[in-house]
Amino acid sequence: MASNAAAPLALLDSQRRVLETLSRSSTAQVRLVTWARVLLLAADGVSNVEIAEATGVSRPTVLAWRKAFTVDGLSWVGAPIASGRGRKPSIPEAKVAEIEKLVG
Repeated sequence: MASNAAAPLALLDSQRRVLETLSRSSTAQVRLVTWARVLLLAADGVSNVEIAEATGVSRPTVLAWRKAFTVDGLSWVGAPIASGRGRKPSIPEAKVAEIEKLVG
């Protein structure tokens, strides 16, 4: 049973080349490689559900990345990850500083 595909994402040839290079990179951040793969699949007309399954991200993430690309294009490639994202430190900064004094 095939899923209804969203309209293919419009890419310029230059954008496709950048995304293809990123998608094959062994040195780029995993997040960027996945982002590139998601956008390339979207440009090929693959459904959002199938993209999510193929890349290991959620459907809402696929939708968000499609929207972000439509608005901002490639401008955020290489941008720092927003603060507040990711796992929070499990060791308080004061404890880290104390350990660094002992070691250093």
